[in-house]
Amino acid sequence: MNNQLRGMRKRRLLSQEELAESTGVSVVTARRWEAGQHPQPQHLRRLCEVLDATSEELGFGPPAARELVEDELPEPAEMEAAVFRLRRSYSTMPPAELLERIEERRGQLRRLLASEHRPSRRRDLLGTAAWLTLLRANVLPDLRRWEAGESAVLAARAMAQEIGHGEVEAWSWEIAA
Repeated sequence: MNNQLRGMRKRRLLSQEELAESTGVSVVTARRWEAGQHPQPQHLRRLCEVLDATSEELGFGPPAARELVEDELPEPAEMEAAVFRLRRSYSTMPPAELLERIEERRGQLRRLLASEHRPSRRRDLLGTAAWLTLLRANVLPDLRRWEAGESAVLAARAMAQEIGHGEVEAWSWEIAA
């Protein structure tokens, strides 16, 4: 839930319909943003213009660079959403910055996996880790780190095979090609 965006919209006395119209998107899209989905870069710029606010003020700023303490680790669903946002950022974020964010999330995932003993949640976390590793496999060659990229492809494929995640496994073969 993005309470910052919702609050800013309400302070500007705009309905979701009016916000959608002024940013050039559907009402469903505006509702998704308020539910926590990150807007595409061109829409985020327009949102900032319409609401006269920064992306951080709207709740779409970069995550804090600080290390999270144990009780601040994200829930598995939050981690999955964060990895999805990173995947969508591949074409718009500089590779070095994206890799930094990937590494931060990898550390969080390691700590979550180390503390999780329920099989269903562990499987979900492994699926998220597989997607994150696959994204890492895409970014590393952009930074001319070929061997590390190949290792990441193999790691993503191994995780996908372990949990039976056909989509990640298929993408791992595509990336390796």
